[in-house]
Amino acid sequence: MKGIFLRSAAVTALILACGFEIAAQEAKHPIAFDDMIKMHRVAEPQISPDGKWVAYTVARPDMDANRNATNLWMVSTTSGAPQQLTQSGHDSSPVWSPNGKTIAFLSSRSGDSQVYLLSLEGGEAQKLTKLSTGADIVKWSPDGKTIAFTSSVYPDCKDDDCNSKRDAEKEKNKVKAHVAEHLLYRHWTHWNEGKRAHLFVVPADGSAAPRDLTAGVNYDVPPDERGGPGDINFSPDSKELCFTAVTDKIEAISTNGDLFTVPVAGGEIKRITTQPGFDGEPVYSPDGKYQRRERAEENSRRHLQRRDFLQP
Repeated sequence: MKGIFLRSAAVTALILACGFEIAAQEAKHPIAFDDMIKMHRVAEPQISPDGKWVAYTVARPDMDANRNATNLWMVSTTSGAPQQLTQSGHDSSPVWSPNGKTIAFLSSRSGDSQVYLLSLEGGEAQKLTKLSTGADIVKWSPDGKTIAFTSSVYPDCKDDDCNSKRDAEKEKNKVKAHVAEHLLYRHWTHWNEGKRAHLFVVPADGSAAPRDLTAGVNYDVPPDERGGPGDINFSPDSKELCFTAVTDKIEAISTNGDLFTVPVAGGEIKRITTQPGFDGEPVYSPDGKYQRRERAEENSRRHLQRRDFLQP
């Protein structure tokens, strides 16, 4: 862990140094809003399995389009100039394959966000998913054969055709009012329009269509209001996924969250924690016999405390 932290710090320092060198070449003046808004933003650093490279994103402000154009870059952890890997301006979330030869990432270059694969041996990035509901949060299995991702679907839809038709009907409807029948109906900048983030898997070689491992469930994976990539993880043998979900009836006022497991091949979803408090960020031990998780608990003064637990 200490080694990873030191490498991350070194990579961050290297990237920042590149930016400072360029800035130093320009005439000095007090920083203004225009200067700040034009700054390129470096984010999402991911160190390669062998520790020799780091993939990251650079967001370049596009003032005419009123958006940030985001692309993937790569730089050596020892020396050398950064290399730009993509140029669409719609790419994010790089994740290394276990063998370090491929980077999976998200891109909305064709419209909806989808999973793409970029071979570092050369060639163009290849689209892996084509769901009408798009894709989010990408995870490689340890054996490199499977990719897990999330997609927001209608819980009662059994296939992508159903989701596509439902969205088309909403788009054609002249009534654009938001109908809320339960909490949570909005979070930050997006409305919850009856969809739930479900957990999907797809072969990394694209030999089969994506499968919804949480089909029919009426909860988000991970929780919409306080979940993230760390709340989904593969077991060391790549046969199981563990995730966090909130199943309380009124999730908007709940501080609870439990861990669940599901076979990658599909099958029964099992709840493995039941204690009050938010159980998140599950991590399997190398032999797969234990899981480390982080729990947020409320004490008598209604303050949240974060603690680590091990569970067989």
